[in-house]
Order: sequence, then C-alpha cells, then structure tokens
Amino acid sequence: MTAARAARITAAAIAVIAMAFAMWYSRTAILLTFAGALLAIVLYGASRALSELTSIPRLVMLAILAVSLALGLVLLAWTAGPTLTQQIAQLAQRIAAGASTLTKELASFAEGTSLFENVDLFELLGKFMSPWGIATGATSVALSVFGLFSAGLIVMFFGVYFAADPHTYIQFAVRLVPPERRDEALQMMYETGDLLRRWLIGQGISMSLIGGFTYVGLFFLGVPIAFVLALFAGFAGFLPYLGPI
Repeated sequence: MTAARAARITAAAIAVIAMAFAMWYSRTAILLTFAGALLAIVLYGASRALSELTSIPRLVMLAILAVSLALGLVLLAWTAGPTLTQQIAQLAQRIAAGASTLTKELASFAEGTSLFENVDLFELLGKFMSPWGIATGATSVALSVFGLFSAGLIVMFFGVYFAADPHTYIQFAVRLVPPERRDEALQMMYETGDLLRRWLIGQGISMSLIGGFTYVGLFFLGVPIAFVLALFAGFAGFLPYLGPI
C-alpha cells in the first residue's frame, strides 16, 4: 500500500467518524427535518388532490391546509395539554411505585446467591430503577408536553416549506447521481414518494383506529389514565412490527 493510498483511507475514515459525531450531536434537528419531509409528502399529495377537485391553486390549498393544521395543533395543546400532563404525572407515580417493588423483590431474590455475594444488588438496581429517578424523568416528560407541541410546529414548518416546491429539492438530489442514471433516479424518487405517501396515509388511519379503540376500551374499564395510554398506543403503532406488540 502506497503512502498516498494510506493517506486517502485515513482521511476517509476521519471524515466518516467526524460525520458520525456531527449526526449524533445534531440528531434532534435531523429527526425533525426527516419528520418534516414525511409531512411534506402528505401535504403535497393532499394539496394537489384537493386542488384538482376544487380548481383552487395548489399553493393556496397548501396554505389552507397549513393554517388548518396549525390551528388544530394549537387547539389540541389548549384542550388536551393539561389533561395529558396530569395523566403523565399519574403514570410516573405508578411507574415509580412499581419500580420500587421490583427492585426490592429482585434484591431479596438475589440474597444468599453466590453469584451476587460480593455485589450490593439493591444499591446497583437502585441506581437504574430508583423511584426518584423514574419519577423525575417522567415528570420532565410531563413538563415538556408543550415542548412536544412546539416540535410539532417545527415539523409542520419544514413540511410546508418542502411541500411548497418539492421539485427543486428533487432536482438537486438527482444531481448527485451520474448523468446517465438521472432519468432512472428521478422516476424512482417519484415512485418512492407516491408509495411512501400511501403508506403514511395507511399508517395514520391505523394509528387513529388503535388509539381510538384503546381509549374507548380503557375508558369503559375505568382506567384513570386512559387518554395517555391510548395516545402512546396510537403513536407506537407507527413503528413497524414492534409498535403493535
């Protein structure tokens, strides 16, 4: 191996590591941007379909959809925010109590076992499952409910921004492909976007049904935190395979 080749390999490895660190520290921004791109696919398809049905220009229809989504998000935060915060706080207390019981049971089970004779299992488990730590983390989540809605507004901004002129970004991405393959890449991107849009619509319907039926069932069973559990069940349905489980 020549010195020049070794230098190129070393530089490439350093660049990959640096990119990995940059992506890790900016993971929140990347996730929000990715979520905005997914929303843009849905908004573009919806605005185009409604524009064809109503003869309203697509950008005007996109603005109507964006305003409707923003008002719906604000209304949801105003009406369901306090209830959601209260129920998450109740869930935190239940998790803390269950964690305390589980920690004591595991510690008592390990007493007298030679494998753990030199380990303070109760102290070790307490570091990972302390009621105070779980309650603090869950309470932090409860206090950041409105932060979640703020993230929703950011995602909506990216979605509207991308959906306003998606062809510009698609053409920019196609330039990264060799010229002889650009037509195939362009067709593949449009077909992928159409399939992804249909999948997102199906997932939205599935999540709504799961969350709705879960809430109805828990409500009639008298579960006090039915709303937050149903909301979690609905959002978990977005994850393929693992979500429904």
